[in-house]
Amino acid sequence: MLEHAFQYVDVVSFEIGEANLRSRKAIERIGARLAELRSFDGNPHVIYKIEKKSFAEAFR
Repeated sequence: MLEHAFQYVDVVSFEIGEANLRSRKAIERIGARLAELRSFDGNPHVIYKIEKKSFAEAFR
């Protein structure tokens, strides 16, 4: 899915619940980096971003 997205954009963002450690670890394994902390509807979330280059490097 990310390969398809990177045909059109250079950066993909993910919004994940702050306490969702399983998803956070998974997204970090494919090269995403923590970009910011936000609160949506009073619930803490983290925003991760992955760039086309870091995604490609994660799978070399």
